Amino acid sequence: LAFFQVVLIIAALQTPITSALSHVMWRNLLVVGIFGLVISLGYSSWQQHCQKQHLIALAKQLDQTAPIASANATIPSRRLALYLLLRFSIPTNMIIYYYIYSLFSSQHPLFLQFLSVVESIMSTCASKFYERYFARYSQGWSIIVLIAGLTILSGCCSLFDLWILNVADGGDVTAALKWLVFGVYVVNNFVGEIA
Repeated sequence: LAFFQVVLIIAALQTPITSALSHVMWRNLLVVGIFGLVISLGYSSWQQHCQKQHLIALAKQLDQTAPIASANATIPSRRLALYLLLRFSIPTNMIIYYYIYSLFSSQHPLFLQFLSVVESIMSTCASKFYERYFARYSQGWSIIVLIAGLTILSGCCSLFDLWILNVADGGDVTAALKWLVFGVYVVNNFVGEIA
């Protein structure tokens, strides 16, 4: 995971590194980071394979299948940590919030306050919804499937932001734009809170 973070940092700092050193040096640093990432992932995979083979050999030796079943029911912490790192390393939708603020701040500041209240309401509703319908999927692989599905749903819902950008292309604030921003805010905040 450390190598993945290093690769992300090197990729993000391309301009400062190339201006301070050179483009070849930045490329070399990126290749070394990616190579370290591949080596560490290969070692981790090999280690998990050896651990699984050890469990299988132990089960054969004891003539029981319970250790294999229990080994498959647990979630490896490295996979969960990698998922969480990937999930939160992508940029959030703060850019659209800044864009909406720049559209409405001068002429419609009360609308921004209204959106803030809507965000709080949707957060509460989403928490209750999650508690009622999804809280039972909190163990084993079902939580991984739930998180992956909700993340994909959240990503698809965040595409509604493009609709706002398309409608507000001229910068004119109309009633249709306000309703669109309100609807997108409701959907994105609800789904984002669940995910």
